[in-house]
Amino acid sequence: MTTAQVLLLVGVILLVDLVVVSAVFQLSAQIFNSLGKGCTLVEPRACAVRRDFQTIKVGMFNYGACVHIGVDEDHLHLYPASVVRWGGGRAFSVPWDRVQADASRPHRRTWPARINGQKVHAPAWALKIAAIERAPGASTG
Repeated sequence: MTTAQVLLLVGVILLVDLVVVSAVFQLSAQIFNSLGKGCTLVEPRACAVRRDFQTIKVGMFNYGACVHIGVDEDHLHLYPASVVRWGGGRAFSVPWDRVQADASRPHRRTWPARINGQKVHAPAWALKIAAIERAPGASTG
């Protein structure tokens, strides 16, 4: 093979890789955005707890250390890290009435739940805080 042919072959391979990686980023962002369907970003309350670079699994996509999560008494706030934003991921706040945690099957670090109908594994700390905040007799403010 000539040098030109090798360079052309390498260029084609790089182009195909770029297209595949771009498609995966876009698909990943679409699935992440489906969690916030119909939701907008709401300013978290002053008492909100926030942890950065958390992991959420949505279906077959595992957003390992790619989501910043905030929890207050009204919403679950999800902010995508830059790697998810590259594909079009957006930040949003999901009202707690759209989050159904399955507390009967908690794992050590995650709880299975449904967010806007999507099956997810969310960090246990976030859902535990939400359960405490939303418990009858919990203080608001």
